[in-house]
Amino acid sequence: MTAIWRLADASMAWSRKAASGSPVAAGQGHRQRIIACSPMSDTIRRTILFILLLGMTGTTAELILLEHDEDLNQWIPLIVLAAGFLSLGWAVLRPGPVALTIVRIVAACFILSGVVGVVLHYQANLEFQQEVDPSLTGWALWQKAIRAKSPPGLAPGVMVQLGLLSLVYTFRHPVSAVGSRQAADGIHLRSQSK
Repeated sequence: MTAIWRLADASMAWSRKAASGSPVAAGQGHRQRIIACSPMSDTIRRTILFILLLGMTGTTAELILLEHDEDLNQWIPLIVLAAGFLSLGWAVLRPGPVALTIVRIVAACFILSGVVGVVLHYQANLEFQQEVDPSLTGWALWQKAIRAKSPPGLAPGVMVQLGLLSLVYTFRHPVSAVGSRQAADGIHLRSQSK
């Protein structure tokens, strides 16, 4: 692990030297400043966005194919996914602090809908298992309910995962007020170390 940090320090020192034309020592003190103020690279941010959109598309397709629209509770993930596509589209096409705030609010809705979905799926499975075998109680009932295939008890957890990916996408985003301030702090720290 120490070798990885040394390599990262040397790499960052080399990039600062190339940018400024003067040598910069790479040591323990630089590692903390680099980690604290380095914005996420554009490549990583685009990759996270691609994975997020791929996951959202797959989840939407699966919910539509499974006809997950029998009642209002089953429409919740579809509505949240639609809001996710709209908010991400806004953040990509017209980036700004307001767009990123909306993405973060929708990400919270993703997480909330995932938790609520797990509870609803578990309750439906619990009721079904108790109808099938009224003698089941405790641990045996829990195991049967959580392992049921219809509805899959933990499937809504994918909404939590998509929400967390959305939050990672917006983390220290260059157009957010926090991201811009941290990027400026990073430039200030680098100029002090010359």
